[in-house]
Amino acid sequence: MPITDQPAKATFGLIAWLRQRWWRWATASLLIVVLVGGGWYGWHHWGRSAAEQPGVIHWAEVRQALHEHEYARARQLLSARLEARPQDAQAQFLMARACRGLKDYEAAERHLTRAAQLHWPSEEVGLELTLQRAQNGDMAAVERPLLEYMKEHPADRLLIYEAMAEGYLASRRYTEMWRLALAWQQEQPDDWMPWLFMGHAFYLDGFAQAAIEHYEKAMKLTPDPALVQLWLAGAQMDSGQYAEAVKVYEAYLVNHPDDVDALFGVANCQASLGQEDAERAALARLLQRDPNHVGGLLLQGKLELDRGQSAKALEWLDRALKLAPSSTDILHNRLRALRDLGRTKEADACQALLQKRTQQFLDIKALKKELRRDAGPGSLATRLRIAKIYRSMGRLDDAAEWYHSVLSIDPKNAEGRRGLDACEKETSGKAK
Repeated sequence: MPITDQPAKATFGLIAWLRQRWWRWATASLLIVVLVGGGWYGWHHWGRSAAEQPGVIHWAEVRQALHEHEYARARQLLSARLEARPQDAQAQFLMARACRGLKDYEAAERHLTRAAQLHWPSEEVGLELTLQRAQNGDMAAVERPLLEYMKEHPADRLLIYEAMAEGYLASRRYTEMWRLALAWQQEQPDDWMPWLFMGHAFYLDGFAQAAIEHYEKAMKLTPDPALVQLWLAGAQMDSGQYAEAVKVYEAYLVNHPDDVDALFGVANCQASLGQEDAERAALARLLQRDPNHVGGLLLQGKLELDRGQSAKALEWLDRALKLAPSSTDILHNRLRALRDLGRTKEADACQALLQKRTQQFLDIKALKKELRRDAGPGSLATRLRIAKIYRSMGRLDDAAEWYHSVLSIDPKNAEGRRGLDACEKETSGKAK
């Protein structure tokens, strides 16, 4: 064969070889295109939008929110899930837990009932019902069973700690709340919630500075400072740290601009600091949102007194007194206004009532001091005396809470039951 024919034969041979195998190459290329293109489309279309599709949820995020006591965030995450998939038993159960954490007990019962209907484990449903009773202050019935349950189910200790602490708070059993929070804090030093309850125990027992220290620790640990800010600012205000309290209140108002407690706190602190313009601005916002806010009406009356407008002041103070007839602060300022206006008989009657109320509060303070020495069954008589004083003052809500605290220790206490029933009847009578 001539040398010149070899390239031609080689070329024709290559063409023949490609003709025999072209379909294999075409098939492989097509398969690669489908896989790569389909994968790219699937990742961009399905993968990216999965979190946006109705009902898709990241359970780890929900459980983290519940673990960190961020119940509002947990409820928000679960709402979309249940809207798309109402038959999800797990979502119904966790929503019940989130609602209980937010003290929305009606919603909690509704979701828990639905979870039970969807065959969520009965033991977990039963525990949640017990925790709800504890959180409502029905400690006499569930205190011992929960303590026994903790021993057998240590994984549920934090849930039980929180519900029991809420129960002690609701039933005015501050010593027990402090002891439980201390044990909780020793087990979980990085959990913000036990520090919060320890702060509550100090604050509600009259130790504002100790409360501040615990609230500040809780603030450093909590993922959401708003859960602690109002308590911290209130303790700072009560201890005379007005400038510090204003900063905390204003930080809270950034995300909660209509909160009347924070608005009152700002107004009250600014009044104590002598910042009249800032006080008036906060008061205007407060009374616009809640025209019957007792503290706001009192502050407005004080402002008018300071301006020498005693008649206007008396109008504000009388409105406040109708809403809070036992307030010594209102009575004191009302007495000033009556004296300024020369209404002697009314002033004398106001002074007599002021003296009576002042002594009653001193008696309550002394009785609460006794509770620090004896917080158990021996405290029942002391608690009943506190409840009776509050009832005689017309403070039926406070009286009912103290009668309830008696029943949380001794549910068969006849005097406590009679007192609570009487408070409820008087309250319903006033409502009519």
